[in-house]
Amino acid sequence: DRGALARETAPGIIENVYRLQIMNTGEVPQRFSIAADGVPGIAVVGALEPVAVAGASSRLVPVRLQAPAEAGKAGANRIEFVVEAIGDAKLSRREKSTFLFPR
Repeated sequence: DRGALARETAPGIIENVYRLQIMNTGEVPQRFSIAADGVPGIAVVGALEPVAVAGASSRLVPVRLQAPAEAGKAGANRIEFVVEAIGDAKLSRREKSTFLFPR
């Protein structure tokens, strides 16, 4: 999409949209939770959770993150996505990304 990378969805709320690829390399189906860290007040919205992924497969998941406009500086702010298997905290992954605030 060549639209805006960051947009104001409500007064004082900034939203960024991502597509996460969640891979399950195990033989059995897994359900995953998605969270984000790095900007105060950042939250995952609009994603159906938990995300089910069949064994030995992957799934593209659209994810919207929202944060208060005053929570970050203009431009790119570092964040991390946290994807964790439900019921097995050992199966988790943190991935670096950025959250954009309009200038």
